[in-house]
Amino acid sequence: MTLLFENLQKGIHINTKLLKLHINVIRRLFGLKSYDLSVTCLTNHEIAKLNAQYRGKKEPTDVLAFPFYENIKPGVLPSSTDVLDLGDIYLDMDEKLQSHRENCESKNENSCSNIKEDIKEKDLDAKMNNISFTDMQCVKDESGETSGNDKSDEKYCHPARKLSEAEITKLQKDVTCVSDFKRNKLEKEAQKNWDLFYKRNTTKFFKDRHWTKREFDELCPMDVQTGRRTVLEVGCGVGNFIWPLLQEDQSLFFYACDFSPRAVQFVKDNPNFDPSRCCAFQCDLTSDDLRVTVPHDSVDVVSMIFVLSAIHPQKMESALSNIIKVMKPGGSLLFRDYGLYDYAMLRFAPGHKLSENFYVRQDGTRAYYFTTDKVLELAGNSGFDLLESQCEYIQRETINKKEDLCVPRIFVQGKFVKPRST
Repeated sequence: MTLLFENLQKGIHINTKLLKLHINVIRRLFGLKSYDLSVTCLTNHEIAKLNAQYRGKKEPTDVLAFPFYENIKPGVLPSSTDVLDLGDIYLDMDEKLQSHRENCESKNENSCSNIKEDIKEKDLDAKMNNISFTDMQCVKDESGETSGNDKSDEKYCHPARKLSEAEITKLQKDVTCVSDFKRNKLEKEAQKNWDLFYKRNTTKFFKDRHWTKREFDELCPMDVQTGRRTVLEVGCGVGNFIWPLLQEDQSLFFYACDFSPRAVQFVKDNPNFDPSRCCAFQCDLTSDDLRVTVPHDSVDVVSMIFVLSAIHPQKMESALSNIIKVMKPGGSLLFRDYGLYDYAMLRFAPGHKLSENFYVRQDGTRAYYFTTDKVLELAGNSGFDLLESQCEYIQRETINKKEDLCVPRIFVQGKFVKPRST
C-alpha cells in the first residue's frame, strides 16, 4: 500500500508526482495496489556499485530489482502472509537520459532537452512495465533447502513453554531468510526506521513502566557517600522508564540515550525533564563511545530493557562492552528482553526471517529472541562477572479483554554485575 520514492540524483529533474502516479497505475493493473514498493533513482556511479556488489558486474545498468520474496517464481504472488511487499527497484537516470538522447538522434528529433523537466509518459510506462516482474529472480536460501521438516522436534523444547504441533510445524517451514541485500538495507536504515517509528507514534505507543521498581529496586543500593544513585538507561525511547522513577526517588540522576534522535528530543521536550537530574543524548551503542558523555566507572545501575534485541546479533557484544566501561565496579546491568518462542516470534509470517531467531517487523524495526544461554554468553564475553550474575526466563500473559484473547509472553530477565576489582 505504501510507495516509498527516493530521488538520490540531481542531474535530471523528475516530476515525482507523475512518476508516482504511473507506478500506482501499474500496481493497480497487476492487482498489486495493496503491496508496498520502494523505488529509488540513482546516478550511473551509484547503480554501478550496486550492480557490482549484488550481480558481480562492474558496470551500470538501467534498472535493478530486488524482490522481497526470493523463494517464489517471478510473477507469482506470495500466499498466506500478512507481508505485502514487492521489494526494491533502482533506476539509473543517467542511463535513461543517454538512451533518450540516442533515440532522439536516430529519429532526428530536437526535443531531447525536455527530459530535464519531465520523463515522457510513454518511456516511463515502458520502463515500469519492463521491471514489473521480469527482473525478479528466484533465489534459494543459503542452505539450498526449502523445508525443515527433517529437523528433530528436540530443537523446539523450551523450559518455559511447550510448543504445539502447529507451532513446531510453522517454525520448521520458516527456514528461508530474506536476501543479503534486504538484510544490509535494514541494517543501514535501522536508525531511520526507529526515527520513523517515533514520528508515527510520538509518545503514545508505550506506557510508563511502573513495574520496573517492583522488579529491580533491590538491585539499586544507595551510594552512602554521595547520597545519589546514577542510572544509565540505554534505549530510553521517550522516557517511559525514567519518569516514574524520577518522581518517586529524589536520589536518582539519569543518563538516558537512544539510537533515535527524535526519541531523545521527545525526552527533552517532556515537562518532567530536568537537566539537573537527567542528561539525554543520542547514541549508537555499537559504535559511539559512551564515555564521551558518561564518565568512566561512574554509573551504579544500567537499564537495558527491550533494547539488545533490536541490535544486529554480530554487534550485540560491542554494545555490552561499551556499557560496562561506564559502570562502577560492582555496578549492575538490569536486563529484560524477548525470549525464544515468545508469542510475538511465533506470529511472524514467512518473509520476515533475517537469521536464526532474528526477525524484521512490518515497519522495518527488528527483534531478536534470546535464550538464557545466549544472554549469558554475551555477558561473559563482554566482561561481566557471571558468578555474581543471574539470568532466567519469566512468563507473563497479555490479556486483550475486548477480543477475549490471552497471549503467552516469554521474556529473558537478568542482572549482570561488573567485576568489583580488575
